[in-house]
Amino acid sequence: MRRLCLAWPLLAALCASLGAAAPAAAATFVSRTSASGTPGPGGEHKDFAAGQAPVQAQSEHQGSRLVPYDPIPPSAPFESHTLVYSQATARADLGGVHLVARGRGLIEDAQPFYFSTFAAHATASGGFGDSFTINAPGTAGLLQGTAGFSVHALLSGAVQVAGSVDPAIPGNAEVYLSWTARMVVSDASGVLGDLSLSGGCSSLTSFNGGQLMCGGDALGMHFMNLSFSGGQTMSVSIEGEVRTSVFGTQGRGGMAQADGLADFGNTLAWGGFQNVQDAAGNPVAGFSALSASTGLNYATPFPSAIPEPSIWLLILVGLVGLARLGQRRR
Repeated sequence: MRRLCLAWPLLAALCASLGAAAPAAAATFVSRTSASGTPGPGGEHKDFAAGQAPVQAQSEHQGSRLVPYDPIPPSAPFESHTLVYSQATARADLGGVHLVARGRGLIEDAQPFYFSTFAAHATASGGFGDSFTINAPGTAGLLQGTAGFSVHALLSGAVQVAGSVDPAIPGNAEVYLSWTARMVVSDASGVLGDLSLSGGCSSLTSFNGGQLMCGGDALGMHFMNLSFSGGQTMSVSIEGEVRTSVFGTQGRGGMAQADGLADFGNTLAWGGFQNVQDAAGNPVAGFSALSASTGLNYATPFPSAIPEPSIWLLILVGLVGLARLGQRRR
């Protein structure tokens, strides 16, 4: 059977690493992450993992800058604190891909005569591929059904600027989130169904009061219609990528902060078969789609919990605390 993963950017790398000795029906898993930012160590922190069992990759960047008071001309004992943090986690698991990318940045008590800036970036991507054989007892001819693709996520962004000595230089904070998700189902003859989705969000203090604005494809459960027959071997590939970037600029004694989170931590997953019918339109009893490689039954959906908003609420509480601390210091 042809390796579907050769058409996928991430899974292609895995196929190359496994070589021709790997069985064509073997499940494949690949994860890749990167994190970077300023201030802090230069370059990207990268991680990559691939194999024929579930794998995970994780990258993290942390940086800080403390600039003491510059007495030219002397005015007040300002100290500029700039902090950044970015983290990416990608796990390719049985039946799905779990991706999280977050970035955070804070400027507190910016120098009165200099600009302070921060930037943080995180990217997580992963892919999963497996094959299964259709079992439809007592049926003959072509069957019809729908395959589900679960795409749920928590997409959040918060920005704030305050306290600048000069109203003409209010500072700026920005958050950008983006995501892509794809599921392909195929057999030996080629692609039977291809579902590609994408979207993104942004939050800018300079636009619409910093409200998080999102666009693109809708999150939730998506479906593709398929035709197949009993005894047929099929393949499924799931791949996704999430990106988070935050930026901030502040001067004249002010504060700026930005926090972005793209959490697909449980939710790029196979959604199972639904409404499987024979050529006469009758429901098929005892339908299954078993993988010889993993033992999974693709007739049923895989668990796909929606991320809890409590994670983001904790982040917001932390940001509010930092803002109040900066106001007290001034």
